Amino acid sequence: MFDLSSDSVRRWVVPLFFGALLALGAALHQDYGIGWDESTERINGIINAKYVAQHLGLGQLAQQEPNYHLVPELAASPDADHGVAYQLLLLALERLCGAHDQRAIYLLRHFVNFLFFVAGAAALYALARRRFSDWRAGLLAAALLVLTPRFFAEAFVNYKDVVFASVFILGVFTLWRMLQRPNIWWVLLHAAASAFAIDVRTMGVLLPALTVGFGLLETWQEPTRRRALLLAVAAYLPLMAAFTVAGWPYLWEAPFANFLLAFRSFSRYRSTLHNFYLGELISARHLPWHYASVWIVVTTPLPFIALALLGLGRTITDTWRSMRQWAVPVATRFDLLVAAWLFGPLLSVIVFRSVIYDGWRHLYFVYPALVLLMAAGFRTLLQALTRWAPRQRATLASLLTAGLLLPPLAYLVRAHPQQQLYFSIPNTFAAGLFERDYWGVSYRQGLEWLLRRYPSGPLRVSGPHFMPLYNARLLLRPAERERVVLSSPAQAKYLLTTERLSPPSLPLPPATPLHQITADGIIALRVLQVQYPMP
Repeated sequence: MFDLSSDSVRRWVVPLFFGALLALGAALHQDYGIGWDESTERINGIINAKYVAQHLGLGQLAQQEPNYHLVPELAASPDADHGVAYQLLLLALERLCGAHDQRAIYLLRHFVNFLFFVAGAAALYALARRRFSDWRAGLLAAALLVLTPRFFAEAFVNYKDVVFASVFILGVFTLWRMLQRPNIWWVLLHAAASAFAIDVRTMGVLLPALTVGFGLLETWQEPTRRRALLLAVAAYLPLMAAFTVAGWPYLWEAPFANFLLAFRSFSRYRSTLHNFYLGELISARHLPWHYASVWIVVTTPLPFIALALLGLGRTITDTWRSMRQWAVPVATRFDLLVAAWLFGPLLSVIVFRSVIYDGWRHLYFVYPALVLLMAAGFRTLLQALTRWAPRQRATLASLLTAGLLLPPLAYLVRAHPQQQLYFSIPNTFAAGLFERDYWGVSYRQGLEWLLRRYPSGPLRVSGPHFMPLYNARLLLRPAERERVVLSSPAQAKYLLTTERLSPPSLPLPPATPLHQITADGIIALRVLQVQYPMP
């Protein structure tokens, strides 16, 4: 009989899953647009690369780069305090791969973004496999992450939050391995993962906090490994700090003082923005306590949420039973780590009234913890159903898996490449209650439609916001790029505007609709033709 739980099956199913995922990324990464400020962040990376070259004695080599003298100094950059470890890595890969044209550069960046996402999914697989002692649970967790529609789409274009979430998963994985095997190898890996996470987003400081807290819990519960654990944590902290400074040029001259400045800056970054939430424009500084949780529910498939709640209930029950006896088994310690990963940031946002905008993307890094609860909920549901039909466990598991994963998979196919507009509630309600294409990636499809509709001559294009139009033009082929002329609204013949529902930065002339870009029925972008020039 064919045993799906066998190790021989695992040896080909797991590589097949991740191999197919890589192949899918290679095939699809050319279809997505550029996020709102991706080009700005690349420029910030170039500014930091110049600073690094100057301070490492590579100035003469750097001066051979085109437009070197046009690159401002780091001290003059308004984004000097942004972590740039990932941007510097991408710049290095651009040079190694010989990408010089703008289209080639950004397509490469999008593929690398997806590679990080796959690495995060693999780390989540490893975490779930260890927690449940079952590789199938690990594969389910990875599949749940990958088939969350917004995460799949943004895995290509979101170089901030999805990359940070992926690195954070790696950080939690190396933390758990270090706690179970406190040797220098895992200390170094965990310090490097933590530092890279911090150098992508300052919220990465949660990793050293989790390391200290759960390191102490582990020393209490595992007296035979107490000395090794204390030494591991003691070695981790300075190594993590050193790696963090090394990967963040802004910290080089004054590590502690500049890190505090960066942390304070990001706690109120863009605090003047407004969010379109539940049909109203609300200041990002005065969000209601339920903002993040509502956004999570309306952008995650509802069966996923139901499983997470079921898994949370089971986890609470199991944890209470264990701790009543003043014993914290390994599985319970893992569950406590997941709970801290998930609820710590969510509660801190409420308590400290942190600034969040563009949906809940700043909290994407907690979603993998929610996925682990989904995996726990799936196992709980399967166990309950198996009691009624013990001989049909494999059939029930297959039906549950198919019912869970096929609907979001079908959506990914239908909505391609605008899956970042997914809502778990009907689109007719969502369209009037929440922001839509806040990344502006649909501008690319708008320009491509104009190029197909009018195959010759220049196209004078404008819109309420300049940046997403500029980014979309970068992804066009050189000949197409020459045809698209970015103009002021007064001189434009065509207007492109997303359904972000944010105040326009430019006044627009009267125009008539020509076309609209949609995702499974929800409008992402409108293409308009100017009726007559502005006075």
